[in-house]
Amino acid sequence: MTTHNKRTATAGSRGNYDYMQLLSEFNLVMQTFDWMQDAACRGRKDVDFFPEVGYNGKAPQAVRLCHICPVREDCLDFAMVNDIDHGIWGGTNPRERRSLRRAIEKGTVDL
Repeated sequence: MTTHNKRTATAGSRGNYDYMQLLSEFNLVMQTFDWMQDAACRGRKDVDFFPEVGYNGKAPQAVRLCHICPVREDCLDFAMVNDIDHGIWGGTNPRERRSLRRAIEKGTVDL
């Protein structure tokens, strides 16, 4: 018979996390995603940023919207840093981001 230890929360903590540490991490996450508040795509349901597999990167409405977005560079940076290989981010499709990543690794372009 296997016994499982239950974590018990005490005042100021949540399981293994200290409450202040958890709050600090939450604030970091909120700052990291703060740029998304200004994204042109925020709340848009009429544009498909995640078309079906095999779409060959063609999502012209999404890309057009990205070109007028005030946080396009932040969006692209987020996709590159997090190695996101799906959807339209910063006006680029997965193929374009892979190509950009290779160019960065070769040192032929700087992000």
